[in-house]
Amino acid sequence: MIRQFLCSKKGASAIEFALIAPIFLIMLMGGLEAGRFVMIMNKLQSAGFSLASIVSQTQPANAMNACDTLRLNQQVLTNITSGMNTLMEPHADGDDASRVIVTSLMRDNGAMRIVWQHSQGQLQGANSEITGAPGGNAGFTDPAVTAETGALTEGENMLVLEAFFRYEPIFPRIFGAVSDTFTPRTLAKRVYFYNRLGKAIYLPPNFPVAGEIPCGNGGGGNT
Repeated sequence: MIRQFLCSKKGASAIEFALIAPIFLIMLMGGLEAGRFVMIMNKLQSAGFSLASIVSQTQPANAMNACDTLRLNQQVLTNITSGMNTLMEPHADGDDASRVIVTSLMRDNGAMRIVWQHSQGQLQGANSEITGAPGGNAGFTDPAVTAETGALTEGENMLVLEAFFRYEPIFPRIFGAVSDTFTPRTLAKRVYFYNRLGKAIYLPPNFPVAGEIPCGNGGGGNT
């Protein structure tokens, strides 16, 4: 009886399957999560370029047409950048999943100055690499931004769009132990571009404030 039990091969395949199945499942889920991560990164980059392209083709406001609601103003920019979640579907889950920050920079008297900065989205912890207040000198917390904007000549205007998205892995405890890539974190992509129709140095009504532009006192209109 004991010899028959020791020599029996019944159930051997079940034991092999029990040993291999967890490894196979982890590899399968890891492959799916890696593919999902790459897809999110690609969509984030595509979303950044798409939003930047729309902004670059929107007629910028100037001192004479700032009251024209079709010009680039804060409401128009909000309408454009609020499409971030739509572009990130089906991965986006609410307005707190993403954030877009657009900054207008200009070389002025040799210094890099922030003309205006506009933010859309409620993602916490998504902060711009460009620091400083509008009207003041710009600071850069990432050397890459310093390098990209360093080529600006005197009086030249550049726009920087920063797109942020919160990545949440499906099984963070499993994959987080394998690689830091698959841990909850904020992903970011930056796009540097120029407005094709002119300098984007006005962003009414706050840059400059309404009272400082000709139409700010009730004049002008949709011209």
